[in-house]
Order: sequence, then structure tokens, then C-alpha cells
Amino acid sequence: MKVPVLRIGRRALLKTILGASLVYSMPGVALGLIEFKTTFVDAGLGKRVIFAPDAHIHGFYRELVDSINKLRPKLVLLGGDVYDRFSELDSVIETLSNITGEKVAVLGNHEHWAEVRYGKIPLSKGIKAMEEAGVTVLIDEEYVSQGVKILGIDWRDDPKEYANTPQEDATLVMVHSPDAFPHISSNYKYMLSGHTHGGQICLPGPRSVITNSIYGYRRGFYYSKNGNTMYVSMGAGHIIPVRTYCSRELVIIT
Repeated sequence: MKVPVLRIGRRALLKTILGASLVYSMPGVALGLIEFKTTFVDAGLGKRVIFAPDAHIHGFYRELVDSINKLRPKLVLLGGDVYDRFSELDSVIETLSNITGEKVAVLGNHEHWAEVRYGKIPLSKGIKAMEEAGVTVLIDEEYVSQGVKILGIDWRDDPKEYANTPQEDATLVMVHSPDAFPHISSNYKYMLSGHTHGGQICLPGPRSVITNSIYGYRRGFYYSKNGNTMYVSMGAGHIIPVRTYCSRELVIIT
């Protein structure tokens, strides 16, 4: 399903960011805009699974740790962009090690770009750090945890290349970018994605002003003609610490 992408000029974008920043700075508003929202998705799993993409761990992320742990999940799915070029791997290890439950991750654009675009963190070292924290990292492969079959798809810069990834049936497909949705033909209960941050800087409503999805995906549920369903999370963190009318989100799958 292709959704038209809203295009916005540089001047309009700057005005939007300035306006959003002013709103963000208003007394009593900031806390409401950046709090964690929890969303429930019923997949008939019989257990509690947390989906938390876009953590962007900068320092020990205690709020993420506490917010996940109090939900007492059996399984935690980290949907890419666990870290970025501004991250310190010691903080990544500390944060992830303190999250309880089994942990499974896929890679997003920022793990790859931290090496190939910015020369900051070699991908092999980033993966090793996550594994040291007890995380199973999936790179175009299947993994079965507690009866839940997960197909973990790696990041592609060109969304059309997702057609060349495994097309195996699974309970859940986890892939950082929602732009994989039109190109994955597997049978599954839900595809779980992030990447868009829900727009991050939004207007009241909330209404996304822009999206980094080339197909126009922003947040929430999307449905394909063949009956597959995708949920796009607003993400558990951000690189730029400003969100307006767009909360951070933890998705609870049961």
C-alpha cells in the first residue's frame, strides 16, 4: 500500500521546528510531550512481549530500563537504532544488561551508518557490545523464542532490496524500516517497525509534519492487500532530544 509522502520546503521545515521548539519550552508542556506511551497489540501469543525500536542510547538510559522492567516482559524486541554515532558502547552495554527478560534485536540505519557514513563505531564492535549485554542480534535470519518465531531483517538503504531478504513464514517479522512492508511477502501475524519516530516533531492532534519513509508511513497500523498487518512504533528514544505532540512509545504485544 503506497501512501503519498508529504513534502515540505526548507523554509517551512525551519518554521515548523522553531514553532515546535517554542511549544516544547512552554512550562508544563515538555513532560507531557516526551513521556512513554504504551500501546497494546493482540497477536494471540499468550505471553507479554515488548517492542522498543529507536532507543538511541546516549548514556545510561535508566528511564527506558525502568519502563520496560516494570512491564515484566518475557521477551524484549529491540527494533534497530539501539545506538548511533553519538553513543558510547559502555553505556549501551550497561543499559541493555539491566533490561530483564530475553532480548532480541535487529539493526537499523544508525548502527550501519555509525561505521560506513561517520567512521565512529565499527559494526562488529557494536554487535559484540549488544551480545555482551545478552542480546541476540538477528541479521536476515529466523529465531524461535518461547514459541514465538521471529524473522529478523537487516537494514537496507534501498527499500526495494528487502525483496531479496528471507521470505519465511513467522509469528512476527521485525525490521527497522517500515518501507520493507510492500516487499516482504511472508505470512505473519504482525510486522514490527520503527524508524520514523512517529514524525517526532508534530502538530497537535498529533499530526506528523514529515516522515523519513519514502512510502509515507508514519505511525500505527497499516494493512496490505494480501492480509498482512504492520505496526509502526513512534520509538523509544531520539537523537535530537525534542519531541512535540509525539510521545516515546513501548509496544506491548500479547
